[in-house]
Amino acid sequence: MPSASTFLNRDVAHIKEDLRINAERIWNLDSAAFEGVDPLVDLLLSAFAQEIFTVQEDVQRYKLRMVEMAAQAMLPVELSAPRPAHVILHGRPLDPGTFTHRVKTVLSTTQAMDVHDRVGRTFTFTPTDEFRLHNGAVRFMVHGNKLQGIDARSGAKRTIVTGDGKPLDLESLWIGLEMKEPIDIKSGLAIYFGLPSNDNDGWQLRLHLPDFRFQAKEALCRTVPGIHPRTPRSPSFNRVLDPVATAESEAIGFYQEQFITLHAPPEAPDCLNRPGSPPDEFIGTFNKEALDELGTQLVWLRVRLPMAMSPALVNRLMCSINCFPAINRRHQEKTATGAALIALEHGSHEQFWSVDEVIGGDRVNIPRERSAQPTASGSLVYAVRRGGLERLDEREAYERLTDLLQTVRSDHAAFAALDENDLAEGLTRVKAWLQEYRTRHKAPPFPPVYLMLNELPAGNVHVDYWNTNGAAASRIPAYKTFRLESGSFLAETRSMSVPIGGEDTPTSGSVAERLRGAMGSTDQAMPTLFALRCQCMEIIPAPLRQFVKLDLRREVSMGGAREAGLVRTMRITLRVASDAGQEQGTWASLCAQIENTLGRRLQGLLPVRVDHRNAE
Repeated sequence: MPSASTFLNRDVAHIKEDLRINAERIWNLDSAAFEGVDPLVDLLLSAFAQEIFTVQEDVQRYKLRMVEMAAQAMLPVELSAPRPAHVILHGRPLDPGTFTHRVKTVLSTTQAMDVHDRVGRTFTFTPTDEFRLHNGAVRFMVHGNKLQGIDARSGAKRTIVTGDGKPLDLESLWIGLEMKEPIDIKSGLAIYFGLPSNDNDGWQLRLHLPDFRFQAKEALCRTVPGIHPRTPRSPSFNRVLDPVATAESEAIGFYQEQFITLHAPPEAPDCLNRPGSPPDEFIGTFNKEALDELGTQLVWLRVRLPMAMSPALVNRLMCSINCFPAINRRHQEKTATGAALIALEHGSHEQFWSVDEVIGGDRVNIPRERSAQPTASGSLVYAVRRGGLERLDEREAYERLTDLLQTVRSDHAAFAALDENDLAEGLTRVKAWLQEYRTRHKAPPFPPVYLMLNELPAGNVHVDYWNTNGAAASRIPAYKTFRLESGSFLAETRSMSVPIGGEDTPTSGSVAERLRGAMGSTDQAMPTLFALRCQCMEIIPAPLRQFVKLDLRREVSMGGAREAGLVRTMRITLRVASDAGQEQGTWASLCAQIENTLGRRLQGLLPVRVDHRNAE
């Protein structure tokens, strides 16, 4: 890690990039995995970079004092004590003209969320059910004369038996689904296709998805691209505040191109909910013992494959297909031999919370009706989430690190005084603490609660919360009240402001908007250019990446006759090396694929334009 003096006279974006690279090295993460780390890390890196940039020539002061404070902030005093809720996010918005997201559901200024009158309001939170899709899995696959089983835990594929009879139609693939709950007729059955991001065949597989045809018995299912909520949700007060809806929206947006949702035809509405014996086509291929092992409790689907698919690509398809059981915002990829499942633990420590009551200063409940006319900039959108993701222990460490920022703001020179050895020592302490925390707390009983605000209250807001003893149905009265002051960070009795710097600050709106965007809200904020760069590289096939350099920028121009005012566009240019050896049509097709994929992910934020040029 370079010493702090090397950061002098550099812009904030470069400083943040250096910090991110070293964080990847310390936590053994690659660039793609780093994007899935808690969004608070990105805020911390931005804050650290901003502070280093501010210090400039005051690098060599207060070195010893800073090392002591860093160690104290990074190490908790009591590892076994349950942690109370932490109100962590809020930020003053920039000029409304710089907002790049579209708020679809807000509350009017005449109701509880009026930004000009929120003094003394009390918010009470209760847990809700976690978001789940159909709880099922692919148990068997049949192609040609091979019957293959799928391990329920690891997703690994193994050949059970090779048939002695005539092979089945090679343009069809049979999958046996074990469903643990009925499939909702309206929502359909979501089938997931995914290969590791570094797999050369992943992008080709996704190109063939729209051409797949699914049959249950003799009924041809209707296919819809993407994924849909299991239960329709009306535009109610709770929809604005419910993190469960946030998780659903994230699933629809981020994984859209990797799903096909099946709907039963009207003439056979129960075909997806009717398990039965193996298809008759299997009788002439496999012996009786193999058919008996399949049983009669599986739902069998016949997937008719496009003729353009090669045998190698069909084999990759069998490694990637799965009935999606649950979803989490962190994409956990297995090897190409697995099923690329995304896991979500369902337990007492994994809960989502929503607002259940809003009380005014006169102790009168505030009406929950939603305004049909949203305000331009005078609205507050907030959500409360209880329950950690898989990195709950790391998140606890990052809360300790935020205490460090409070001291840094009062003494700018302090943090920059850390040289390479000092900073490495402090981060080593964090790593040791994380290991101890994992050993002593496999499932922490009291995860933190997060309150996300996209605008600061004009005055003070009291936040009363409920906690649970590990069971969603058990409630304990609030034992602590936080006073949320403008520009403050609340963690127990400490308060601070988190400065944000970096390349995307002018268009990100506020701290909370950036985190809401990272957590997957439908009203998400503009992702960082680094995140977009990683997504582009995942789309580009691995053999071609070495010949491409990406140029990402936001363009602002005057709108035409139909678009008044300024028009913002995300412009991506692929600069192709002269020795790439590919036809122009290949790059044009790749540009169209990137534009289509990112256009869906940035829908409602910015239009995406992608082109390619020869590298100079």
